[in-house]
Amino acid sequence: MSAARGAPAGRPDTGSIRTVTGDIAPGDLGWTLIHEHLICSLAKYWIPDTAPDLATAKVSLETLTRVKRHAFAVRDNLVVDDVENAIRESGEYLAAGGRTIVEVTSHGIDRDVRALEIISRRSGVQVIAGCGYYIQITHPRNLEDRSEQSLSDEMIEEITVGVSGTGVRAGVIGEIGVGTYPMHRAERKVLRASARAQVATGAGMVVHSAPGSKESVFEIVGVLERSGALMDKVVVSHLEERFRDDIRAFRRIAATGAIFGFDTFGREIYYEGRRKQHPSDTQRIEMIARLLDAGLGDHITLAQDICLKHELTRYGGQGYAHVPANIVPRLLHAGVPVDAVEAMLSGTPARILTLRPGV
Repeated sequence: MSAARGAPAGRPDTGSIRTVTGDIAPGDLGWTLIHEHLICSLAKYWIPDTAPDLATAKVSLETLTRVKRHAFAVRDNLVVDDVENAIRESGEYLAAGGRTIVEVTSHGIDRDVRALEIISRRSGVQVIAGCGYYIQITHPRNLEDRSEQSLSDEMIEEITVGVSGTGVRAGVIGEIGVGTYPMHRAERKVLRASARAQVATGAGMVVHSAPGSKESVFEIVGVLERSGALMDKVVVSHLEERFRDDIRAFRRIAATGAIFGFDTFGREIYYEGRRKQHPSDTQRIEMIARLLDAGLGDHITLAQDICLKHELTRYGGQGYAHVPANIVPRLLHAGVPVDAVEAMLSGTPARILTLRPGV
């Protein structure tokens, strides 16, 4: 049902939010994780030489400690494809107070919108599917030969008509990926096409910058601004890792209108292969408190970016329920006002995800 047909008689249509099972009113969104993966594969990231003895190991409680340190050396860890488990763990999220998951698996990392529809119907969680293309190493071979317009038209069709004849429609643009700084020319083209599709539909956009690079964040934002993107509906992911406690960098992004993705809650580990330590949840909460004090609370969204097997509760991870079950109480204990929590988890996501009336 289109947003226009769904508007009550005599009442102006303010636009709808598009889930894999149909459109909903913005007021029905509820607590929302802005950046998650229910079904995906990061197998193209596999780097077995960093821990050869783990390369073909299975993720289990026995291997968990080493898998977490060598997350990208273990091929099994990079594939999340168990629909039944996704249903169960989504249900845990619902029971903890969550309502909606923005599932930003895009082309290149094994998106499966049919599976998302099944997960949503059986778990009761509202799922919003993504569209577009991830980082260049995951692009199909013909992408560099395609025009910017054809990429934009494809995203618009997936939002308005459906994905590959399934009838299941996307509701957000993303995860749009950039893997290196400077970005690859194909990634730049995808960003520009995404801006076109966003202007046409009013869809929210979720973007991924090069790991560990502040410069990549600013490069992405610059491309989108010059392309006419709706910057106040752009979520720049993983900023707690890219910016850490650099308030000036956050202010610079906020000045464009863009939104901060604090979206790796629960990921507190050190990646041996990448020589990278993620922030702790305590540090994330402290950063959020500082951003609120700086008057930037309406630029914050929350999530966990679960995309690795070891992050699921079945394998000893935090699971999708971590933010509502564990982080919300900690935010409140740290003095974050209830209305600020509601804005981060519901109000701001609803504004980002609401499509143009009639789309």
